[in-house]
Amino acid sequence: MIRIPWKQITVLTLSAATICAAVTLTQPHTVLEAAEDTIGTGRITVTGQGSVKVKPDIAYVDLGVHTQDTDAKAAQAANAENSAAVFDALKALGIKEEDMQTSNYNMYPSYDYSAKGEATITGYTVQNTVSVTIRDVTQVGIFVDAAIDAGANVANGIRFSINNSGAAYAEALVLAVANARQKATAIAGALHMAVGNPIEITENGGNYMPVAYEALDNVMSDVRANASPTPVQIGELEVSATITAIFPY
Repeated sequence: MIRIPWKQITVLTLSAATICAAVTLTQPHTVLEAAEDTIGTGRITVTGQGSVKVKPDIAYVDLGVHTQDTDAKAAQAANAENSAAVFDALKALGIKEEDMQTSNYNMYPSYDYSAKGEATITGYTVQNTVSVTIRDVTQVGIFVDAAIDAGANVANGIRFSINNSGAAYAEALVLAVANARQKATAIAGALHMAVGNPIEITENGGNYMPVAYEALDNVMSDVRANASPTPVQIGELEVSATITAIFPY
């Protein structure tokens, strides 16, 4: 039997522990380098776009009263009377005062230039336009008819919108990111490379565009001739988002 002194046994034990520690410390570093070599140092910059369609839940209508008279005060008085009747009709249908805002008020003279080239005032025109917020989009035609029956003879159109577009925009952003990854994957695949997770994403903003729009000027002449309500197509709104992403490959 070979006897090894106690001090020598201690040295051998420490040396084995040191070797094991060295292996343990160096192994993760080797794996990390291998992962970096797989992705590479290339960069792909792409633009991603996403959009969703939603039903509008609010509408804005510009309605007004246009009056003319040879006397300025008479034209103004007639306009005030007819405008008040329009406001009362809308209030009777449930439109609140805070949802009616005057957007335009004009009074201007009319001229006749036929007399020896000199301008002669022949009358006065007064126009009062109010922007009405309608929170029940299914009743837009009914509100328009009531305003016209009360004396409104000016309309600039109907604009549909979304009261809270945050959820729809968030969904569009998710689709935009997916679209950007799809583009980056296609480009990297053409190079026979793998694409990694994006290292930078920039939100470029978005918007929502109306899919349906009803011009009131085209239907006002038919309102009094027909008993049926003014036809209004609500349609849909398209909420879109755009992002720019940089992917490693």
